[in-house]
Amino acid sequence: MSIVGYIFLSLFVLFISWRLFRRASGDMSIFRPNLISFTFYYALVAQSFVGVNIVIHWLDNHYLISKIRDSDVRQMAYFAVLYVMVTMPFAMWVTCRFLGTRPRSLLKRYVRAPLISALSPKDSFVFYPLVFLTLLCFIAILYTFYTLRQIPLMAVISGASAEELSITRVTTYRGFQGNIYLRNIVAVGFTPILSYIAIGYSLMYKTLKWKTLSFALVSLAFIVVTYDLSKAPLINYLLGIVFLLVLAGKLKRKHVLLIGGGLFLLIIIMYVLLGHVTDPRLLFAWNTGPIGRIILGQVTSLFYHFRIFPDMHPFLHGASLPALFLKMMGSSIEHKTSARLVMEIVNPAGIASGSAGVMNTLFVAEAYANWGWPGLVLAPFWVGLVIQTIYIFFLRSRKTPVLLGLFAFLAYKIPSMVTGGFIGFVYNPGMLAIVLLGLSPYIGGIVSKTMLWKPQHHAS
Repeated sequence: MSIVGYIFLSLFVLFISWRLFRRASGDMSIFRPNLISFTFYYALVAQSFVGVNIVIHWLDNHYLISKIRDSDVRQMAYFAVLYVMVTMPFAMWVTCRFLGTRPRSLLKRYVRAPLISALSPKDSFVFYPLVFLTLLCFIAILYTFYTLRQIPLMAVISGASAEELSITRVTTYRGFQGNIYLRNIVAVGFTPILSYIAIGYSLMYKTLKWKTLSFALVSLAFIVVTYDLSKAPLINYLLGIVFLLVLAGKLKRKHVLLIGGGLFLLIIIMYVLLGHVTDPRLLFAWNTGPIGRIILGQVTSLFYHFRIFPDMHPFLHGASLPALFLKMMGSSIEHKTSARLVMEIVNPAGIASGSAGVMNTLFVAEAYANWGWPGLVLAPFWVGLVIQTIYIFFLRSRKTPVLLGLFAFLAYKIPSMVTGGFIGFVYNPGMLAIVLLGLSPYIGGIVSKTMLWKPQHHAS
């Protein structure tokens, strides 16, 4: 295909995709981001579409992608992304039709609706379970640092090299010797959700007790999202606050612009501190630094998936499913994620030194690595159905701080899953556990109300 042909096809697909996503989301304004529009603009366009269009014209000049000299591999990745850009929002639109919903009117009504209490006029029954759960998160965070026997952030303060910080980051996550469920689900997953819920109550009641609890949980969340020196968790957490304020109807266009600029500045600062990237030519170049990390870094692994499977490694046939699930199914297949396997092949030295982790990318890569072309063809339909169902569920739900907090969490978590792998949309007990824990303040409130409330007293 000629250069003009690729450009025309890409622009046509981008237009069709945007139209379909608009039908699925109800609003594609960048000043009013939502779960669906953020998935389109960030996970698909910024992290996948732009990159494959650069690479298909051999303009990448990227230290890893430049090693892919096979035109067929580059074309497979290019057409795979374009395929997802159309089929995934098409599945979302079909889901809307099946559910008989109009996302545009649902979204408008949800944003304009005021926050309402979950159980009682002042939700005192929710406050005390939330305090208890805050203490639980605090204990889980203390346990995490106690097990690590170090505070990784101190390595930044002490002036450790970029290589040493990379090793610290990987060993902190992959070499953790404690209970990973207590760390991943309670400390890392649960704390941010609780902070969103508390912020929601602070917006609703503006009382000292809710503001104090909100401050405490936000502080704990900041600690836990930076504990392993990864850049993405902090940015994602702050994005969750943006989504919460947008859904609560508290942010105006100028606020979104200022926050967006602030987040970009924060990314630059983190690259300087954690990556020791100080040369402006590298920091702001389109193929290095934060910009290169977004538009080329995340899509790099997609090319290597097509290069490695099945020529260099046989298809995994479901080996990327969680080890517990494989064991429950009686399978003898050894658990192996494609993202880790690709990293082992692409960067064996980094694996040996402990500075390399995984090479995540667009979810169809993992579907292809496990089940070949049938997996790639079917995956976008399934992912589109799952995402749209979740989106419609929350737009139809009561706008309580508890459900709003969960909605804000999923608004950034799900787009990150789109460029994290396919298995998370098939079997994800960790995510389910986090969501159920997110509902625990409400459940605890029901229990406490049942035990303490007496009709004649008209409790709060």
